[in-house]
Amino acid sequence: MTTWRYTDIGRDTDPLIINSITATPDAPQPGSPWKLAINATVLETIKEGAYLDVTVKLGLINLLQKRYDLFECLNGKHPEIPLTLDDKQVGPIEKGKVDMTLALNLKREVPPAKFKILVGGYSAEEDDLFSIDATVDFTTT
Repeated sequence: MTTWRYTDIGRDTDPLIINSITATPDAPQPGSPWKLAINATVLETIKEGAYLDVTVKLGLINLLQKRYDLFECLNGKHPEIPLTLDDKQVGPIEKGKVDMTLALNLKREVPPAKFKILVGGYSAEEDDLFSIDATVDFTTT
């Protein structure tokens, strides 16, 4: 069975605190949809210009290292990062609780390997927003 885990490696003072990430199904399978429900707390308003740095590694090899505008992802302009705000809010993300969904369609050709995913979020002013370290292990499928 495929396993996955994540660690919030941000600081307690980061403007976006990840409270939980819940996966459906819990064990991702190649060729199937995989939905991640992200529950977070926003401590400072997140404005246009915020961005994500995403790195996907297979061992020491970087398969992907790319920067994405957070609001472009939320508005569907980057289909490879299908991220939505559950309350359909457009524009700045205000202080308070926020729920987001990342709905991935995993390719059937995912190799039996362990992938490391690092996601760092940054404000328009390039201050840290959050940081996550995740592992998805397809070697046990």
